[in-house]
Amino acid sequence: MGTAGVSSEQKTQTLVITFGIEGNLCYLSHHETVSMLQRALIRAGVRLVYSQGFNPRPRLSLPLPRAVGVRSDCEMLCALVEAGRIRRIDPFPAGGASSGGVYSSDIRLTDTKTLFQPVAATYRISVSDLSADAKIQEAMSRLREDLAEHRPVEIERVSGANGPSRIRDVGPYLSTIEQGPTG
Repeated sequence: MGTAGVSSEQKTQTLVITFGIEGNLCYLSHHETVSMLQRALIRAGVRLVYSQGFNPRPRLSLPLPRAVGVRSDCEMLCALVEAGRIRRIDPFPAGGASSGGVYSSDIRLTDTKTLFQPVAATYRISVSDLSADAKIQEAMSRLREDLAEHRPVEIERVSGANGPSRIRDVGPYLSTIEQGPTG
């Protein structure tokens, strides 16, 4: 397994894995996803670095948590590992026990403790036969105009069946809305 902590002279590196998640595994919560990834790294022989204290935890992070039920092809895991102990690894080998919905697309090792702050995210929303519905076309056109002129783009979030609803302006978080060949 991993080490019990990091001594002041122990060298560490940051393992950065870009991965995708699909199928039934996209219904895992953030906590369950971190646990699954931790177990996959341990199975792959990665020497994780653990926090100090009464209940040591592996130093793992997912810089941009994914919502439950959302498929993704560009998730990122950062793990603090013992320096010099990583050889060529793939925590999600094809045909392995965890490969039924998780795959790695890039694995890097940095020599420093690296923190990633997300600056942007790209979402793809599939809409069948977008061009057939004039109302959708009109709404998309209005949305593009609102973004271009920096007007508020408001959505209503409802908390549960009887919960309060809140209006939020998501305009500052959107840069473009594009229509691709499939919608």
